[in-house]
Amino acid sequence: MSPQALTSTLQETMALFDGSGAPQTTTEIAEQLDLGRRSAYDRLERLSEHGRLETKKVGANGRVWWRSSSGLDTAEAESHHMLSRLIENVPGILYRRRNDPEWPMVFASGTVEEITGYEPDRIESSDVCWGADIIHPDDRESLRQTIGSQLGDSVQFTAEYRIITATGETRWVRECGRAVSEGNLQSDTLEGIITDITEQRQSEEAPTPHDEQFRSLVEATTKYAIFMLDAEGCVQTWNEGARRIKGYRAEEIEGEHVSTFYTTEDRAADLPTRNLERAAQDGFIEDEGWRVRDDGSQFWTHVTITALYDDGELSGYAKVTRDMTDRRLAEQQLQQEKAFVESLFEAQQDIIYAFDDDGRFIRWNDRLNEVTGYSDPQLRSLSPIELVADGAVDEATDAFERVFQEGETVTVELSLESAYGGRVPYELTAGPLIEDNTIVGVTGIGRNISERKRKEREIEHQRDELEEELQEVFDRIDDAFFGLDEDWRFTHINERAANLLDRSVDELIGQRVWDELSEAAGTIFQEQYEHAFATQEPVTFEDYYDPLDTWFEVNVYPSESGLSVYFRDITDRKARDHELKRYETILETVNDGIYVVDEDGIFTAANEAYQTMVGQSREQLLGSHVSSVITNERVLAEAQRLEGELANAERTTASLEAELPTEGDETRIGEATFALMESETGHERVGVVRDITERKEREEELLQQRRQLAALNHLNKVVHDITEAVIEQSTRDEIETVVCNRLATVDSYQFAWIGEADTASQTVYARTEAGIDGYLDDITISVDPDDPRSDGPTGRAFRTGEIQTTQDIDEDPRYEPWRAAVGEDVRSSAAIPIVHDKSLYGVLNVYADRQAAFERRERAVIQQLGEVVGHAIAATQRKQALMSDEVVELEFSIPDVFEALDIGCGTEGTISLDHVSPLSDDEYIVYGTACSDATEIVDAITDTLPYWKEVTFVNEGSPSHFEVQLSEPPVISAVASVGGSIERAVIKDGDYEMTIHVSPSAEARTVITAVKKAYPASQMLKRHQISRSGEEAKNAHHILEDLTERQRTLLEAAYYAGFFEVPRRVSGEEVAETFDISSPTFHQHLRKAQKSVFDCLLSSSLSTSE
Repeated sequence: MSPQALTSTLQETMALFDGSGAPQTTTEIAEQLDLGRRSAYDRLERLSEHGRLETKKVGANGRVWWRSSSGLDTAEAESHHMLSRLIENVPGILYRRRNDPEWPMVFASGTVEEITGYEPDRIESSDVCWGADIIHPDDRESLRQTIGSQLGDSVQFTAEYRIITATGETRWVRECGRAVSEGNLQSDTLEGIITDITEQRQSEEAPTPHDEQFRSLVEATTKYAIFMLDAEGCVQTWNEGARRIKGYRAEEIEGEHVSTFYTTEDRAADLPTRNLERAAQDGFIEDEGWRVRDDGSQFWTHVTITALYDDGELSGYAKVTRDMTDRRLAEQQLQQEKAFVESLFEAQQDIIYAFDDDGRFIRWNDRLNEVTGYSDPQLRSLSPIELVADGAVDEATDAFERVFQEGETVTVELSLESAYGGRVPYELTAGPLIEDNTIVGVTGIGRNISERKRKEREIEHQRDELEEELQEVFDRIDDAFFGLDEDWRFTHINERAANLLDRSVDELIGQRVWDELSEAAGTIFQEQYEHAFATQEPVTFEDYYDPLDTWFEVNVYPSESGLSVYFRDITDRKARDHELKRYETILETVNDGIYVVDEDGIFTAANEAYQTMVGQSREQLLGSHVSSVITNERVLAEAQRLEGELANAERTTASLEAELPTEGDETRIGEATFALMESETGHERVGVVRDITERKEREEELLQQRRQLAALNHLNKVVHDITEAVIEQSTRDEIETVVCNRLATVDSYQFAWIGEADTASQTVYARTEAGIDGYLDDITISVDPDDPRSDGPTGRAFRTGEIQTTQDIDEDPRYEPWRAAVGEDVRSSAAIPIVHDKSLYGVLNVYADRQAAFERRERAVIQQLGEVVGHAIAATQRKQALMSDEVVELEFSIPDVFEALDIGCGTEGTISLDHVSPLSDDEYIVYGTACSDATEIVDAITDTLPYWKEVTFVNEGSPSHFEVQLSEPPVISAVASVGGSIERAVIKDGDYEMTIHVSPSAEARTVITAVKKAYPASQMLKRHQISRSGEEAKNAHHILEDLTERQRTLLEAAYYAGFFEVPRRVSGEEVAETFDISSPTFHQHLRKAQKSVFDCLLSSSLSTSE
């Protein structure tokens, strides 16, 4: 960073350091300057940011000392200088500021002047304040809320907002930062980077000339769902906007009641009916609230309902709904634990880089490693051009040369190529790295633009549909509307508008609005239209149009090529408003309920909000006793006691909370604040009631969230510990015992057990349990779908193979048969299937004392545990089958297999399936041989059996070697699920003989059932346990034990495919292609496998010879 001129206060502070390098503490400097410690710390921090001071935190209490940078050794000074230079040349503002309401900057890099037009000193001295002077006024409050919300969950935040430059220009910036604390100063400080994204925003938002005229019309229209209801509240019509917002097609929703769109709570409160009644009574209502889409998701809406009458009779309603849901930018998790400069680099989701004039990287953040897949040593040996995809090398070279030769900052879009061959589109911004007025390198930022590219393609596709959609919208919308071009000529007008203006469509199209509606010229109509066009911001207004004796509500949406105007006749509404205002009092100006009762507790006044709150009309309330609303005797007695204290002048106001009367089972809480008011006969009690139900619910929800977060954090650690623990276990029983014991010892859970289904009785028995003794002794859990005892979470998990949760055991009626067994302390449970490769080993059951314990993230984490345990069990069984000296051998014979499988071919010849290798989940490749008479049979089998996908003959002659790819083969999948192997499979003259080996501890029944199902005519000739004998077999097992599963699979595949034959039947590239991996990856695995085999063989030979 080139040195910046210091302010007088900083020069005064710097003078206290004599250049010897002797350190001083903040307290020492404060005493010499006669300043407070915080003020002294701020000055020292700014000098450190300017590179004039070095600072270090020491000791347990975080004591900070400072010394002149001249005290740094050569290496430290060079490093400090390089970092300073990088900060100054990064195309963005690196900053530190206090997290005060006005966000004053303590430090801002020199780039701040390029982006804002203000010199760094003016900003750092608070002459110009970032929060009060630079951030756009319309964005200040929302930005504070956004940053505050993100810092409530994390120390990091990301936000996009507008700023006002020194010249008055509005620009867009993106800010990525984090909250930090240093030394003994615990107040919040923010640091990060601010980049200019104005051009990106303009590129994304710029419309094309073809659709400019229609853009504002379409955007406005698609924000509204407009449809008709009959007098009973059932949907009669449905427009495109309604389909987009609510998700229903017309044929799905027409005829359904409007309550379909309301939440369960609103339906329970009878809000749909009350809204219709209010609209029928008042003619028109407006409302905001949550509504429900067809997929169950909720969105916040603004709703208007207008009652329609025919000859004085209610004929239906017109309803307009607008989606008002706010969408928040996804939070970006910034990983930041280093010192200030390092944190600025690593906080970015974008790539930050710098390289010298030799084209070698000198600085980068971790994001570059993540995107490219290269390690730090590899990046040091590469030039930036080597990271660019082939097709963009020339463009990148030209851009970097322009930076070096002309010193300009350039932006290019191109693809980066990772170490693994993947390509990612990026926008690279590069600027000169300057030292002593000489360009010594390039620094910049790279931003992933994959999402932007995708959106651009979507927008291009949508533009082709806009014109057709626009006409459909015109036909369906009820509002009157017309479009004007930049010369104020009518371009579009619907029949509703023509009727209201008392003109025909043909009369108006192509004519200037001020010529045809000359009475509107010079009025608020012209003023608002011109304002909207000039500012390019929508306007809404109401005004009286004398020539038509009509009040209009007008919504104007501008574009660069004209205006879209929506308007409606509100004359009747204005008349009603005028009449209502005559009877309004101050009571009706507040949203809270207001009431007055006399000394006897009799209501004498109540505003409309209070009437709505307690569900009684003014006629019902006035003259009735307060006990008609509040029935709780304790509350009434407390109210009288407080009223006595008020009457005795012991207090001036009093507050009381009580339940409000509601319809149905809903409970709402009101808070009444009241005081006494003198009356002719004594005094009256005046109260203001506020519904605090949501506040109470939020407080309870926050408490619940904190408990869930604590449980989730603990669960993540437990799952991690369990994962490490099960890897070390050698048997299924050991794995299951470890899982249950670990879960039962966690404070978040009460007990755990693992169950397995008995196929004979179709009931569940416990394999292991922890935290409870004999849970299943007195209860029965079934897996029979016809048995009601299978409706619990465990039974459902066995039937569906998916996690099942009970969030409130006391309220879920399906839990009735087992509620007593779990005890009163248990409130929720989860049943997690233990699965691997579609094999269900059992169900893990976990119980918690918290209601709704297994929601969202906790559910996802504990569901993953079932997969981890399933994978561990499967791996254990496979290893047992491979390494055990004892195996169960199953021999099967299937006579006339071609006839049994309805394969039309000859039967002569011999086919041998020599080896099976797994490709992926339920995908396998089988290597086999066939005599010359049987090759056509192999083709016929492939054509007939659906799971024989593709066959390839490797050579001609006899025998002929072939490879066949299988997908979900029933017998092979069953054998793989228990860790077994097919030792022999031969079809000779139409008869199929098969020998299978499985571990003694595996479920041989699974394999036998699969064979019988696939080949009903099969006969099991032999089932017996045999011993693997011989030193050679033991050595082979020892060799295979040292190989990874992937190495063993590829080594066996290469062997059976003929890779080791002379000459080779297949190449390494062909084997790699079979397994969908690259040739280098295949050869890497093969070399490691060969080395392991030879190491074992040679060490064994050496041991034998000795």
